[in-house]
Amino acid sequence: MLFNMRYMIIFIITLIISLVSFKLFIPFLHKLKFGQVVREEGIEAHMKKSGTATMGGIVFIIVSVIVSSIYMIYNQTFISNFHILLCMLLFGIVGFADDYLKIIYKNPKGLNSKIKFVAQIVISLLFIYINYYSKLSNDTVDLRIPLTNNIIDLSKTFVSNLVFVIIMFLYITAVNNGVNFSDGLDGLCGTITVIVGIMFMMLSIKTLNANKADSMIVLNIAVIASLVGFLHYNRYPAKVFMGDTGSLFLGAYVAFMATVLDIQLYVFIFGVIYFIEVLSVIIQVTYFKKTGGKRFFKMAPIHHHFEKCGMSEKQIVSMFSFITLIACLITYRALVFR
Repeated sequence: MLFNMRYMIIFIITLIISLVSFKLFIPFLHKLKFGQVVREEGIEAHMKKSGTATMGGIVFIIVSVIVSSIYMIYNQTFISNFHILLCMLLFGIVGFADDYLKIIYKNPKGLNSKIKFVAQIVISLLFIYINYYSKLSNDTVDLRIPLTNNIIDLSKTFVSNLVFVIIMFLYITAVNNGVNFSDGLDGLCGTITVIVGIMFMMLSIKTLNANKADSMIVLNIAVIASLVGFLHYNRYPAKVFMGDTGSLFLGAYVAFMATVLDIQLYVFIFGVIYFIEVLSVIIQVTYFKKTGGKRFFKMAPIHHHFEKCGMSEKQIVSMFSFITLIACLITYRALVFR
């Protein structure tokens, strides 16, 4: 009971800090004129969102990282886990640069795509090196095949190690962009990620050793609680958006937590919405180029297609959240009861 109560106290304290911080920070964002820049070719109904406070991700990044760090330092587990927090933070900084340039130049394109991609490569490789190949390494170079007990060991040769690094990089990049693409409707990205975060927390309890589990449970609690505080202001109609600052941070969180739990390839199940969001953009761009300007979807990412079909933001968020919940339950059952 005391064990569970400690986590509940951390959740409540983090949630209160998040709610209060957003209450104070949103007026500050307006004062700085950090407002959302909406694409003119986007959904017409979204034009009214122009000027809504953005870069709210700054708050839940600071809150979740500080709470997690303090707990890990107190329990002397910070050194073995610092790379997770560091790389999540670095992805958030890349998102911050992207958001800042959008606001300063009133241009929805933001950070140069090549620079953004190079930054993702560097951060991803840093995480892979520390997590698998450094003296602090505490994970094995292998991949678990979803819905089976099979594990592919890629540690035997230089070539297999190289294949592993490439797969991991592609995985981190894909997840990061999937989470980023899902941040297009009020409450969508935050709600989906809270559901995924709860699954991560439950799997940490069931599948990790005691010391590792304790730190990861608190990290998940910190992210979930700070996100719930954010969703209080981000639900429709949103008073604040997370921006790329928040979505890239959350993308890193999802990718790295799945890595810690050794369920990277399960992202096709629990992260089905992230995957569909990325896939819809790839299909749209490819089809557009191949057909000389025709569109496969009415608009991509796919949540905008459903908007064009007449669904409201609330309906789409509810539908995607329900799908994510079912997918997470399937993942949890497959891993815990295998």
